[in-house]
Amino acid sequence: MARNRLDAPHGSLIDRSNPINFTFDGKARTGFAGDTITSALWAEDVKIISRSFKYHRPRATLSAAGHDANSLVQVGDEANVVADTRLIEEGMAVTAQNTFGSVDHDRAQMLDKFGKFMPVGFYYKAFFKPKGAWKYWEPIIRRMAGLGTVNLDAPHGYFDKQYLWADVVVVGGGPAGMAAALEAAETADDIEVILIEENPSLGGSLTYARFDAEGQRAAKEHENLIKAVEAKENIRVLAGAYCNGWFTDHFLPVIQGTRMFKLRAKSVVVATGSYEQPLVFRNNDLPGVMYGSAAQRLMNRHGVKPGNRAVIATANPDGYATALDLIAAGVDVACVADLSSERPQHELADAVADHGVPISVGATVYEAMAKP
Repeated sequence: MARNRLDAPHGSLIDRSNPINFTFDGKARTGFAGDTITSALWAEDVKIISRSFKYHRPRATLSAAGHDANSLVQVGDEANVVADTRLIEEGMAVTAQNTFGSVDHDRAQMLDKFGKFMPVGFYYKAFFKPKGAWKYWEPIIRRMAGLGTVNLDAPHGYFDKQYLWADVVVVGGGPAGMAAALEAAETADDIEVILIEENPSLGGSLTYARFDAEGQRAAKEHENLIKAVEAKENIRVLAGAYCNGWFTDHFLPVIQGTRMFKLRAKSVVVATGSYEQPLVFRNNDLPGVMYGSAAQRLMNRHGVKPGNRAVIATANPDGYATALDLIAAGVDVACVADLSSERPQHELADAVADHGVPISVGATVYEAMAKP
């Protein structure tokens, strides 16, 4: 069993009876069907999967949802694949991008020590003197600036398109999106509704977040909404699909695998949820610093333990919900640093306190430090 793998009921999206073998930077790795590249690697304690563009600082997942650039990897001949969302496949060959040497021992990481000499746009002003020097520097800069590798001899992929039409299109298959689709579908039997969701299955935050101290509400609401959507014959679900834009006259290009749906609608509902925003503090880009929702996605969707000890910085009840999920997964929660001026009075905070976790009110994080 992988080092950071949690037992059921953690991991609602993985199939433990179906192991998947793949490689990362040439080393054999194993995950389960339903694992993303990120979750499968994190389960095996492989956290650094890329390097920053300029200074080659180590990068690990931040959102576990593809909401950041930390998780871009190469899969075969395909560059800039989002590891947070790409499911692993048997025999998949994954490699890190933007490295000189291995991702763990990138020779270019020394550039981080010279950051003060490389301000934004420095390469537009440097290396032009003496005359003729640029032709020597240009190939080096181009090599340093690249991310993935383009194979000009790679076979062309197959891509097609299909035209669709609907009365109502709902973008986002979380609780709000499913409720909106149901409301539209119930207005009349001849109303055609299309529900678009980027993840392989519907549910959104209901598949990973906690909304009550006991942790039961999300699962119940998820089950009820899924049953209601499946019972409606006039709701078509496009899962694993991305709405790529919203244009004049409700034209929506929707990408699902290698197919683009050219979709027209009478009405459009956008229910794409919210993105977490990171706290700003020194070294907040170090591996192991992640959103609370990222930790919840790893645990509840993929059955992966984010770490052994955690500090939570929060300004709302979500931080306390994350703390309870971490405690349930066997993680030692050292403290909750709450930016609020007063100790919150709600059941989630009370439950965290009942577990003996210190709550520091009016506190935040000043700096993260890497392990020596």
